[in-house]
Amino acid sequence: MSTPSQTLANQHNAKLSTGPSTPAGQSASSRNAFNHGLSNASFALLPQEDPAAFQCHLENYSRKFAPQDDHEEFLVLRMVESRWKLARIQRMEVALLQQLAHDPESPHSPDAAIAAAMLKGGANAYASLQRYSAAAERSYYKALRELESNRSPATAPSPAPVRPPAPKPAVPNEANPAPAPRDITFSGKPATVGNLALRL
Repeated sequence: MSTPSQTLANQHNAKLSTGPSTPAGQSASSRNAFNHGLSNASFALLPQEDPAAFQCHLENYSRKFAPQDDHEEFLVLRMVESRWKLARIQRMEVALLQQLAHDPESPHSPDAAIAAAMLKGGANAYASLQRYSAAAERSYYKALRELESNRSPATAPSPAPVRPPAPKPAVPNEANPAPAPRDITFSGKPATVGNLALRL
């Protein structure tokens, strides 16, 4: 338990600490907890990724799904982000496998650096990538299902009316014809199927 004088000193020191003041310092500080960009908690383009390519994907999806309100725009954005993360994970998986194989000819890329850092982290890096991949895929399909279900029934094509099947004509039950007796031999004596049960 802290004393009242310690609490006052902590409060005074907290007022003096305002964090980084330069734009470069604020930018660096904003990435303190950011390590690989694979979680669904937030999305950010990595420095080596092309913002124009991301914007092109977003425009293509917007044209394809034609969002009609803010919520649908959010769902389309979520789909594009998830798709982008899946591509990122595939690149990192390749870099990770190259690191594991100790391929001396593998290019040293930012993805390879992230894969190396994941290997040093102690957890099974490949299993982590698979878990992030599954989460990104679930997020994509969840947004797609919600987008499809969000569309009003007026814009969806109406299903064709279903006609009940025509009733089948009634067929009276008929007895099955009795099978023809066959010759069966037991102990060298011929017998017929019809009377075999009587003999047992």
